[in-house]
Amino acid sequence: MNILSIDFGTKKIGLSSGNFFEKKIKVLSDINLEPKEKLLEKLKNIIKNENIKFILLGIPSVENPSKSWIYKKVFKFCLLLKKELKIPLILFNEENTTKEAKENFKKKYLSIHSLSSKILLKNFFKLKW
Repeated sequence: MNILSIDFGTKKIGLSSGNFFEKKIKVLSDINLEPKEKLLEKLKNIIKNENIKFILLGIPSVENPSKSWIYKKVFKFCLLLKKELKIPLILFNEENTTKEAKENFKKKYLSIHSLSSKILLKNFFKLKW
């Protein structure tokens, strides 16, 4: 079962895809948030080409979501994806993924957001099902 992992940034989203059963992860290129139509078109192509069955979207862990501007932006993005892509979506705690990505950032061709999306997916695979 193939999963698309998304790390939300204020200008770009980082992407990784992985297979739940094989636990293999592939880092994909970032996509600009704007223009929205182009973003959605690229995501639809990835979903089709990678045979994605659901999306894993990182959401920040905050004490009071109603007061967190980034939480509100991610949640608004989540609603857009659900409406436009019509594919199951899971919100998953992205706590420390950016910090870990920055600590392990060695490959210059990778972005922090794409590396964070990989870490997010890796953390999801570690859950005990």
